[in-house]
Amino acid sequence: MNTGAVLAMASSPDYDLNDPNSIVDATQAAKLEELKNDPTVSEEEYAKALSDAQLQQWANKNMRLSYEPGSTFKPVVVAAALEEGVIDDNSTFYCRGAVTIDNWTIRCSARSGHGSQSLRKAVMNSCNPALIDIGKKLGAEKFYDTGRTLALPARPALSCPVRRRARSGTRSSLSAPPVSPSWPPRPLASGLPPRPSISLPPCPR
Repeated sequence: MNTGAVLAMASSPDYDLNDPNSIVDATQAAKLEELKNDPTVSEEEYAKALSDAQLQQWANKNMRLSYEPGSTFKPVVVAAALEEGVIDDNSTFYCRGAVTIDNWTIRCSARSGHGSQSLRKAVMNSCNPALIDIGKKLGAEKFYDTGRTLALPARPALSCPVRRRARSGTRSSLSAPPVSPSWPPRPLASGLPPRPSISLPPCPR
């Protein structure tokens, strides 16, 4: 009990073991059908698209894909900001429903905004604008140092014998401003600088 061990794992959407070559995802299947009926698409291009779709549905998504921690990391950002003294229990934050950073509009779950909130309410509401404000107050370097204190990046404690470290960048890369539209805004909604994620290879069978 309470060891953090993985007790069960499921990957969805899955596929029909009796017919593994058929694409079960309706959207993906429709795209393949369009390619198949498109006279400008060669047989080789269609075969590659089909193969890629099959490999994608066969993959164990728990082990093969990268995921940003999202809102689950918000308590860490708040704890770090409290530890550094940049906020306290009397801090207040105003949510208008969205915040724009470098032409990226990041919305909150409350589209009309939460209005004025205490720190406790902001955490209870998982308020994106409030957490972005807290993350900016904390700063990239302090955020990075907090991650190192929490052993991030580190190899996940899984029984799988093959695993990679989390990708969380360096102090300088986290401090650098975004330089292209490909820079993702989602980590900021967690109070995160871009771009921590966890990527794991498949376990050998």
